[in-house]
Amino acid sequence: MEVQTIMTKRTLSITWALLIATSFSGQAAKKIQRPADQAKITLSEIEESAVNTAREADPIGLLAGGLSQDSHYDHLMAIKDDINRMGREISILDAESESLAPWEQQALNKIEPLLRETAANAQMAIERFEQDQNDLWKEDYRRYVNGVERGSEQIAETLKAYLKYEKAHQQEAQFKQSLGVGQ
Repeated sequence: MEVQTIMTKRTLSITWALLIATSFSGQAAKKIQRPADQAKITLSEIEESAVNTAREADPIGLLAGGLSQDSHYDHLMAIKDDINRMGREISILDAESESLAPWEQQALNKIEPLLRETAANAQMAIERFEQDQNDLWKEDYRRYVNGVERGSEQIAETLKAYLKYEKAHQQEAQFKQSLGVGQ
């Protein structure tokens, strides 16, 4: 009985050691794969934020006379929040630029200037709104709002194209592997 208990404890110890080792090696593998997957997910989230920002900045909806000043201001603040979120996400990706795939780095390089311009237009729209909330039909205010919408749409379209490219690239790799082509 005693020998069996010792063997059971030893077997359990070995089993736990293997489970722990497997767990750590699995986590290490996940950490190696995570940045690439995380960057792609973050780019998707930036695309979604850009779509939302463009929708919020839609001049027809934003400039419609039916919005109260408070509601109008809330839309502007939602735009500002979305742009700031995109900026934070881009900063995080920039910090990891060495671990990004070439297409991810290229996508970042294309959207960064678009985001800067969009942010500048949003800031000018907010400042113009704060100066004179009763005169929002002036050309300069509309130009800023249109700039936010246009810039956000360009960011979304650019990221959509890059994400589509990556998906096609992954599918091609899967087809090659399944067919044994290029091995």
